[in-house]
Amino acid sequence: STRDPAEEPAAAAAAHALRAVASHHAPTSLWLLGCIPPHLRVREGFYALQSGADHLSSAQVRTLSWDPAGPEVLTAHPLTDSELRQLVARADEECRDKTDEQAGRAIARVVSQRMGGAVPWEGLEKLSPAPAVYAAKVAIGSNAIPASRLTSGGPYHRAVLFKALVDHVQHPIAASLRRTQRSRGAHASFMWNEITVNGEVFVIDLMHDVGRLYLAESDEADRYLRKGQYAFKSLQATHRALQAEVGQPQHKAVAATSHAERVKAMLVPADFVYEVAGAVQRR
Repeated sequence: STRDPAEEPAAAAAAHALRAVASHHAPTSLWLLGCIPPHLRVREGFYALQSGADHLSSAQVRTLSWDPAGPEVLTAHPLTDSELRQLVARADEECRDKTDEQAGRAIARVVSQRMGGAVPWEGLEKLSPAPAVYAAKVAIGSNAIPASRLTSGGPYHRAVLFKALVDHVQHPIAASLRRTQRSRGAHASFMWNEITVNGEVFVIDLMHDVGRLYLAESDEADRYLRKGQYAFKSLQATHRALQAEVGQPQHKAVAATSHAERVKAMLVPADFVYEVAGAVQRR
């Protein structure tokens, strides 16, 4: 980076302020840190920006028009989206009197059935949610599309819907939503969910063996997360990456902001920080 060293204190201050916002605002947490921790719920007006996308405020998302070249934004409106409410009710029924593990599996099945069913491990390269995404954009006239409207979805779409359902069923299950830090390659926008069962963290499969739990950091979890894989021809590989690209869970406390966070923070208008801070105080 060629940033003027004199700007670093301002960038660091902006990053600290934005991180404070992220601790209360799920869309910012996902955009800045690549993770929404279990305790941070998807609320009305939630939106998920794809990896590498410019930051957008909720007001900007609401005014997005349909643009074939524009960013794709997934939204969730638990209070006003009738389709999402129906999916929550269905998930609620499936979770009744279930353990956390059983509830996670049940919600995973609801998500998979809504978004096209299970996909073979070697078939992910052939999965194309693009027609369903395009149809949804055209139908509502916006690039901001409710996750509940999609009838086909990849890891990104399914993980967002799973988090939204988990956060609004009556069952006490909780889940995080995480995004890979890879910025290039076939899996640059890969997202997944983690749930805790009996004190251990598991990655839940929404794509292949739907509902199966993989112990976090295990070879099975690495395979599902496509660690070390940059091209579709390597989808069936089962080796562990030589370097862990996903890293430790990002919702854990970190003492200092990263350079990437400081760069991102300087791109976010201060008005957005004040807007979210005000919304948090009104809750």
